[in-house]
Amino acid sequence: MNDCAIRTRDCPRCPLCQGEGGGLYCRLPDRLFGAPGLWNIRQCANTACGLLWLDPMPLAEDLPFAYQDYFTHKDKPVERTGMIHRLYRLLLAVSGLARQRAELRTLFLRHALPGRLLEVGCGTGERLAEFRSLGWEVEGQEIDPVAVERATARSLCIHLGALPNLSLPENHFDAVVMNHVIEHVQDPLSLLCECRRVLKTGGHLAVVTPNTTSLGHRCYGSCWMALDPPRHLHLFSPKTLQQLACNAGFRDCQAWTTAANAQFVAEGSIAIQRTGHHRFGPSPGLALGLESLLFQLRASATILVRKHSGEECVLTATK
Repeated sequence: MNDCAIRTRDCPRCPLCQGEGGGLYCRLPDRLFGAPGLWNIRQCANTACGLLWLDPMPLAEDLPFAYQDYFTHKDKPVERTGMIHRLYRLLLAVSGLARQRAELRTLFLRHALPGRLLEVGCGTGERLAEFRSLGWEVEGQEIDPVAVERATARSLCIHLGALPNLSLPENHFDAVVMNHVIEHVQDPLSLLCECRRVLKTGGHLAVVTPNTTSLGHRCYGSCWMALDPPRHLHLFSPKTLQQLACNAGFRDCQAWTTAANAQFVAEGSIAIQRTGHHRFGPSPGLALGLESLLFQLRASATILVRKHSGEECVLTATK
């Protein structure tokens, strides 16, 4: 057990394939929100797998201590201004990144025929409100009561509690989506099985999560912002994410990566590399902003020749 307020359990074997886990990073602090403890990350030694996970892993009942100062407790950041932001908006316009980010924001359902949609881990409901504007009949699930309060202020239907405990109706939704959620849960397989249960036959699953085979992870190593201990319990590659969905009984499972948000991952990773921490704010400063913008250009070029180098994995699957 770590000498910290968050109690832990040993997790020496791969949660996906039960293979041996080798130590990848040791004694990492929380560089983003200051949760207590030092954390180890293992990597599955099975070359057909390669999953990353925390060992030891926080106990489920102590996980709220890792979220005391998390995004869902805060108002939306002030929109960035200044030269770097203007350069980035120009880059978005001329490179196609604006279109990629719009597709990613709506988890590639922007042009789908609307129906009933559930967002797992919906936070304050911004994405759900966008789906509603596209004609979807939306519901959300969230475990943070502060976020639920803000989401319901948007006149959204939000279910408070862990998805398996909500007893939502079977075969009810046309789409279930989750954005940067699956890496936070203790049992990703059970979560996907529950998503499959509530989906209609032919219903669509869409998942976005950090990508362990990304350019950013290769460049920044233990300073890669998406490691995010102790909140990110499992970290996936396209291969492991696709295998997880297949294990949950989904069909037509496809996983790929996107570099659309590489700038923001680079911004945090560079800050961690130089100062040991990263604090989210309205402006990164000129030097950091320019360096992360250049990384976005590099990542956008790299993914053209290394398709699994994007900072985020995208999974789509069908019940």
